[in-house]
Amino acid sequence: TSAPAPHSVSSAPSPNGVLPQSAAFPSTASVRFKRILYKLFLGSPLGDDATFGLIELLDSERKDWSDQVLSTATDRFERRLTEEVAGLRHELHQGLNAVRQEIATTRVDMLKWSFLFWIGQVATMAALMSFMLRGR
Repeated sequence: TSAPAPHSVSSAPSPNGVLPQSAAFPSTASVRFKRILYKLFLGSPLGDDATFGLIELLDSERKDWSDQVLSTATDRFERRLTEEVAGLRHELHQGLNAVRQEIATTRVDMLKWSFLFWIGQVATMAALMSFMLRGR
């Protein structure tokens, strides 16, 4: 006897209605959800193969929907992140321009006061030298 194919539906439920864990149901899917679906459709005229097919279809649709939601959320996050970074860059640019302007203004003020100080020093030294030379 050969082993069943990995995605074939060959395992039958146990007498207590518990769905066996098999390769047909990936471990990422909720086992509890599949057991509930199997119990709901067990008595129906669908039969085991159709029930397992329905469960696989629902599982694949859930995965597709999850992927789509994740993709949409990722796109929104990236767009929002890009907008926020652009806004921060704009604010940073404005702030740097303001700092540059303030440094330029401060530099001019410092030069003005330095010249005033040195002119005062030269005038004081000239007055002292004049006073000392006159007293001779």
